[in-house]
Amino acid sequence: MNNERRLMVNILSLTSGIDPDILKCLLLIRYIAASDEERCSSKAIKCNNGETMWNMIVQEAHKTDGHILSAIRFAIDQIQSDLLFAEKMAKRLCTVAVDEYTLKDIIHLLSNMPADYDTLSAIFEYHLAREVRTGSPSSGDFYTPKQVVQFMTELLEIEHDGKVYDPCCGSGAMLCGAALAHPDKKLLLYGQTLDWEAFLNCQMNLMLHGLSADLGRDPANTLLKDIHTEQCFDYILTNPPFNSSDWCKNDNVDGNVHWRYGCPPQKNANYAWLQHIIGHLSPNGRAVILLPNGTLTTQNLTESKIRKQILLDGRIEAILALPAGLFYGTKIPCCAWIIRGACAHKTVLFVDARQRNLLGQQDGKKISDLLCQYRHGKRLEATEWYAAASIEEIAQKNYVLSPNFYTLQRKISLPSFEQISEEFNTSIDRLCSRIPASPLCESIKNWKTKNLPEDWSEVYLSELYNIFGGVCANKDALGRGTPMVDVKTVIHHVFLPDALPACVELPAGDAPKYYIKRGDVLLNRTSETIDELACCSIALEDRAAVYGAYLKRLRPRQDDQVDPRYMAAYFRSKIYRKEIERVSFVYTTRANINLHQLSMIRLYYPDIRWQHAIGKTLFSVIHLNQEHPDMKLEGLINHFIETFIEKFITYPVLIFQEGSDKG
Repeated sequence: MNNERRLMVNILSLTSGIDPDILKCLLLIRYIAASDEERCSSKAIKCNNGETMWNMIVQEAHKTDGHILSAIRFAIDQIQSDLLFAEKMAKRLCTVAVDEYTLKDIIHLLSNMPADYDTLSAIFEYHLAREVRTGSPSSGDFYTPKQVVQFMTELLEIEHDGKVYDPCCGSGAMLCGAALAHPDKKLLLYGQTLDWEAFLNCQMNLMLHGLSADLGRDPANTLLKDIHTEQCFDYILTNPPFNSSDWCKNDNVDGNVHWRYGCPPQKNANYAWLQHIIGHLSPNGRAVILLPNGTLTTQNLTESKIRKQILLDGRIEAILALPAGLFYGTKIPCCAWIIRGACAHKTVLFVDARQRNLLGQQDGKKISDLLCQYRHGKRLEATEWYAAASIEEIAQKNYVLSPNFYTLQRKISLPSFEQISEEFNTSIDRLCSRIPASPLCESIKNWKTKNLPEDWSEVYLSELYNIFGGVCANKDALGRGTPMVDVKTVIHHVFLPDALPACVELPAGDAPKYYIKRGDVLLNRTSETIDELACCSIALEDRAAVYGAYLKRLRPRQDDQVDPRYMAAYFRSKIYRKEIERVSFVYTTRANINLHQLSMIRLYYPDIRWQHAIGKTLFSVIHLNQEHPDMKLEGLINHFIETFIEKFITYPVLIFQEGSDKG
């Protein structure tokens, strides 16, 4: 590690030990003190004795009884005459506390580092990222990760000089990203922030990158007090706050000039942001907007009408469904809307990037290249991860913009039958070597020589089960009364456990209609991710227990049509997960599945003898590890179950489906 890199690591480790406002002041003073006439025209670079402001602070830091904070305040007082935003910083310094030892170390390290754009801006960006990673309510809330900004900038495809705008610019990451990615272009930057914390962060970030932007004199609510009302922009790049429920503060917003497609609901600002951005685009402009996935599928009457009108007006160029985990502190997935100015698009490009690593160069470039081809008129055949759909096709799907509605359905990828069998046999040998004395070993080994089940039935879930909703109760009714199955129990247990962690107090006579019988399936209808949506837990006996509102109860229409233990295996198969993705709006802020979608899930089962055999083995193996938990044994059990289901359910069902399609 070279000396400069070592200094950077040391200073980053110390920045958490001082007040963020002091860190900002130090970076600002260090930057100005090292600036030449081209970078900064401030008359406050030097003190009256000719020393730089920074040297004055360094001298105080070397004194045993130095007044470092006073020196910092003095320097900021001088700077604020030239930099208006520094006035706010000066006022804040009157109330901050300071750790003198940490402050001295940081000043020493900063003095030995180059005061260039790359170094100082990197320190500041690290500070912002750490704030949001640690859940601090201050500056980190306004930070969009650098890799996300880079990806969005590539989607924007800046081709010529022009005006760049971010209506909720936070720390200024989008504006900096656009300008720094195109140093050969003359880009004028504009933005607006909601409060002083964001305003100061943005000004600091821009300045430390050698940039400037028109943010107005003061922060303000963009949707209520637009400071750039008369401006049209060539490029808009933004990540507005998701699902803001108090954006209009009960003000009358009906007359806003941007609501050309309809006044957005007061309880959600998503479609207010969309229309604000469309209203500010120049005729040939382009915008890339990060929004929650709920915007693609919302059935709110007002929002769905606005979405329809935006589509019919040809403003949507592309929709990208993005993976979860792009932002610090949340796994909520989001989407990118790519909007054009006056271009009337007759098709929309849908991209399912949910399984792609957008923060890696390879996948990000694949998507930006695909978008470039689409923009230049290349005809794109539908694949499993992208498709172009006409407005007419989108209308047939009620103007829902979930990419999975238009891309080809994902195929289940399996190795050859020989490879599946080899892996399955290996899993048997490893499991039995761990439990050699168990009477279960011989029956497990017998599966090595079994043929595959050949006779399969295909039904819709609603043909096999009656679907019933769960208990709706107030919070004050929880914690006492009747035992209750909750979402976590369903997600983590294949079979319903004896002990239930939740309970609820119900009105007299209500509990029995929610009681659970043998063969019932408890299914969660909502989850943070599609992978945990519609998990199932099977009841193997009658229970005087109920289930919560976020669950559905599937009760068999006929006795003994299916073995509940077999269905436990089926609900863990790739076939079932594929069906969930086929029928559900998988690109909502939370994954959800409704009654109609549930009823359209296809289920597959062999004859009852095969069901008994598969179900009995699954049940026995799952319960192997209950009396004496063993982590290594648990891993072997999970591997056996996975390969067992793959060989005796997934593989033969795929063969059955292929035969049905050919027939």
